Amino acid sequence: MKRIIAIILAVLMLSSVVFADEYTVEEKIADAMNSLGLFLGTGEGYELETSLTRAQGVTLLVRMMGNEAAAESGDFETPFTDVPEWAEVYIGFAYENGITNGISDTLFDPDSDMTDYMFITLTLRALGYSDSGEDAEFVWNDPYELAYRIGLIGEAAADEDFIRGEAVTVFWNALSAKLKGQEVTLAESLVQKGVFTQQEYETAVDIAQNGKTENPGEPEKPEEPEESDAVIVVRPTVPVIPSVPDTPDTPDTPDTPNVPDTPDVPDAPDTPDSGELPDNMTEKG
Repeated sequence: MKRIIAIILAVLMLSSVVFADEYTVEEKIADAMNSLGLFLGTGEGYELETSLTRAQGVTLLVRMMGNEAAAESGDFETPFTDVPEWAEVYIGFAYENGITNGISDTLFDPDSDMTDYMFITLTLRALGYSDSGEDAEFVWNDPYELAYRIGLIGEAAADEDFIRGEAVTVFWNALSAKLKGQEVTLAESLVQKGVFTQQEYETAVDIAQNGKTENPGEPEKPEEPEESDAVIVVRPTVPVIPSVPDTPDTPDTPDTPNVPDTPDVPDAPDTPDSGELPDNMTEKG
């Protein structure tokens, strides 16, 4: 019996070691970001091993910056003709705020892979750094040195296979980076804006370092809507409002009913009141 108990204990200890190994650094960071409501996962969990499209990468960055509500409630426009409807508000927000550009004046190329330099460039722009003009601080397709210097990445080198887990890690590192020209970090700025509290951020830091005890590696905040659902959730607030008023306003249909209101002129028969003849006739009728 003692031998059996010893074997069971050994198996339990071994399984706990295996479990600890399976709870990766990327999952701990994803759990930390999820606790702040900045990274929600999908219907399949975090999907940290999957790649990002350009549209997904921009959407993810806007959400992680705490700007999802601002994007969805705003009326942002882009010159791009190929942006999917579910991503229009996010790409529009990022475009009008100087975070993203297209591949040409009219094309965004939303379904191409989001590379590491693209996502790092977007993150640097969100932190206030510029890659254009005379005061450019980095090159848009080679942001590694600056990103390494401010702590976004662990080495100043390209990553050939950029996936969601790495995007979340880059942004987690960005939270502790200072905004350009300011004495506050991005996390402190988001606390000031009310995106999350200081206590929530400290809890997230603990999760990133030590993990969480319940449901490790699984999202607990609401999951991201799938792209088909996002069309229903996002778009009704933006395009429907401009288009609905436009139809009634042009015809001025309300004014036409007002013309029939002139039948109120039949009140003119009140003039017979002076003789009260019509009233007697009505009563007899």
